[in-house]
Amino acid sequence: MTHVQDTLHPFALRFEELEANRSADGPEWTRRLRRAAMAAFSEVGIPTPKHEEWKYTDVRELDRMTLVHADETSVLDAGPGSVSPLQAGSDETILRVVLLDGRFAPTLSDLSSAPAGVRVEPLSVVLREGRAELESHLGSVATIEDHPFVALNTAFFQDGVHIFVPAGCKERVTVHVVHIAGASDSSGGRANVSHPRNLYVLGESAEVRVIEEYSSHDEGSPSDRIFLTNPVTEAVIGPNARLELYKVARESSQVFHVAGTFARIDRDGHLDAHNVSQGGRLVRNDLRVELVGSGGGCVLNGLNVANGRQLMDDHTEIVHAVAHCASREYYRSVLSDESQGVFNGKVFVRPDAQKTDGIQSNNALVLSPKALMNTKPQLEIYADDVKCTHGATIGQLDPDSLFYLRSRGIDAEAARRMLVHAFASDVVDRMAWEPMRVLAGSILDETLGR
Repeated sequence: MTHVQDTLHPFALRFEELEANRSADGPEWTRRLRRAAMAAFSEVGIPTPKHEEWKYTDVRELDRMTLVHADETSVLDAGPGSVSPLQAGSDETILRVVLLDGRFAPTLSDLSSAPAGVRVEPLSVVLREGRAELESHLGSVATIEDHPFVALNTAFFQDGVHIFVPAGCKERVTVHVVHIAGASDSSGGRANVSHPRNLYVLGESAEVRVIEEYSSHDEGSPSDRIFLTNPVTEAVIGPNARLELYKVARESSQVFHVAGTFARIDRDGHLDAHNVSQGGRLVRNDLRVELVGSGGGCVLNGLNVANGRQLMDDHTEIVHAVAHCASREYYRSVLSDESQGVFNGKVFVRPDAQKTDGIQSNNALVLSPKALMNTKPQLEIYADDVKCTHGATIGQLDPDSLFYLRSRGIDAEAARRMLVHAFASDVVDRMAWEPMRVLAGSILDETLGR
């Protein structure tokens, strides 16, 4: 028995410890789900560059980290100043949910103005109450078999955000979800692993805007100590429903941010997913969308701004399962110093998905001789009557454009900034919500000014 335990992965050992001490509260199906997830992770472990999906992204350092999960006895360590409210229009109400190391922080959250029928609540509350509808949704969109970090999240998550907007809800709801890593102390020291789990369910003709913001509170931690933020978001988008989803990653240089977002879109439903990545030592975003109802559509829109030795990796997958659906995908990266970018975008068109309309585009701007971009757009089409295009470019600032701006009396640094902003505007201008456009612009300025 001792020999077997010694060969277990540290995450598996930690899981066994937590299972032994975990409260018996909650439905049995959640325990089955966790055990199945841990078994799926144990078969693969932390992926290596030998895995095709992780060819350019090396996360093996996570195998050597000392795991400290926030637990029920953890002391939360983040005051009100840790959360900056988004500036919106004066007539707009924003609900705020704050999670510290994956656990709900009620004193920092504000859910008081939720419209009637709309539920915005900690996932732990829904689990504790054993609501039957949760079983049909949680784990139904995110897959543990092909995603080891989704399996880890499913095995370990303690809390997250549950949003339910009922069918026919006419009020537009905006929810700001703030995840702060390294914000709690437990018996093992400063927590350095969090697995937030988010579930958004939209009934027929419902609408919601969600902003997921990821930051860190790791001041005072040893510079060689790494953190893992491993969030998973599942979205179930009903007929004619619309989800406007923004994600901003602004964590410190000690954080490995490995995230999965999974959406299933029914008839005439729509997803607008906008992603802006700035912080983090390594950022990996997996985004999978399945269009299962005729007339469904999605827009995936991403901007990565990297410097130093950061690595930012986007893996996207759009599955056209039925006819008459449309998808648009636009990703851009701005890379300086010795940073690296990775893009792998897949579009699958199944045999029944006639009249599919798909566009995929990936462009990278390399500002340094040592910066590197790896891009791989992919189309797999098994239907005859479709309209699909894809393309990718990697380049530097245009010297003729720089010369033109300099000849108009603009100094070199200002000219450079203008061209970078023009490059990024293709993504930023697609963000319908003005506060996010402003935030994306400030992130660009902040990174270029370092």
